[in-house]
Amino acid sequence: MLSLAQFPDTERVVTGGWAEHRLDDVPGDPAEQEVLRQGGYLGMVAAGGARREERWLLEIFADDQCPPMTGFGPTLRALVALALTEAG
Repeated sequence: MLSLAQFPDTERVVTGGWAEHRLDDVPGDPAEQEVLRQGGYLGMVAAGGARREERWLLEIFADDQCPPMTGFGPTLRALVALALTEAG
């Protein structure tokens, strides 16, 4: 079973941040790159947020059929924040 502690970037993201990872990132996060490798993905973008005691994470994975995902992090983070508002 995977633990969030194994993924420091993801642990940061779920409290209200975003991250982008590519399989060929140098230097890259070895744990994140292993998830990409095992899934056959080239990259991913993640965003998260917290509301009360809940922590949320949205990850989008990309393979060789997807356009580059660079730059999507801030927009995805804004959408997650909006979804977690009381009005959402």
